[in-house]
Amino acid sequence: MSTGHVSVALMEAERRDGATPASLTAVIAERMKALRGAVRLSGPALAVEMNKQGVPWNRTTVAKLETGRRESVTVPELVALALVLNVPVTALLVAERSSSIKLAEGHEYSPIEALLWLIAERPLPSSPGAERHIIPENIVMQHGPWVNAARPARLARKLLTAHDAALGARERLSIVMERDPECEYEPEIKKSEAIYVNRLQDLAVVLTWLNEDKMAPLPVDERLRHDATQRGIELPPPVERED
Repeated sequence: MSTGHVSVALMEAERRDGATPASLTAVIAERMKALRGAVRLSGPALAVEMNKQGVPWNRTTVAKLETGRRESVTVPELVALALVLNVPVTALLVAERSSSIKLAEGHEYSPIEALLWLIAERPLPSSPGAERHIIPENIVMQHGPWVNAARPARLARKLLTAHDAALGARERLSIVMERDPECEYEPEIKKSEAIYVNRLQDLAVVLTWLNEDKMAPLPVDERLRHDATQRGIELPPPVERED
């Protein structure tokens, strides 16, 4: 498949009424129209914003896409649409309330299964169309090639989770200490401190994984770095990448 185009054969999704499956382009058009309507963005205005993203659209382009007279959407166009509408790319690929999504001939999955695949959280089940449950994490780890390919996205998600958890634990500790400046309830302070230390250690582990994979993480909140240093925990600095 060309890197410049999302093939219509790659994914097809059923329309909301459950009738004839719609092509991926039709799903993108449907979602684009709904999302731009939600923010009161007219077709001409959308075209202007797309041009700002380096995509040469005009009002006719928008009209043709939304009326089914355009057969494909390029990858750069899809990404630009997501940027302009301020939504994740997945919001343009999965139709609301659709009963199933057709990725390819003979491969239909529920919206949840498709979304978990698109965000690199789960591989697709091996038996399309059958009654299935979400694949457990331990089974996921047996899908070697998929796990390796999905690792960057999964690490990025782990970083956000660990970072937010550490900030949350820091805030809870601050609240407890402000409420009890005389340390009359020392056990509660010790418990909050222990949780915070654990969260900082979790963050250090994820940062180490990112460095091992030579991925540049988002900057860590300096308050966390300061607190970690005070507690003898090293939050690895970003690895220097070789260009």
